[in-house]
Amino acid sequence: MLVFGPMRDLENQDKVHWMRAFSSLEEQTQLKKDFYEGPVWNKEVEPVAMSMIEEFCAEFTETTDGFEGFQSEAL
Repeated sequence: MLVFGPMRDLENQDKVHWMRAFSSLEEQTQLKKDFYEGPVWNKEVEPVAMSMIEEFCAEFTETTDGFEGFQSEAL
């Protein structure tokens, strides 16, 4: 999974965006399950992060034919 963010919204300084890219829907499903059912989210992130979120929106998109982006070496 590639993670891009946090990115500050140019029209609303209180809004933050994150983008995650996966190689397939199957990978997205498994990684999401592993993370949100895991100890880091449940014991460290969720108790702090959820109290700061006023609104949450998730959208799924896919690349179009010939799109060459989102390729990166591991950091």
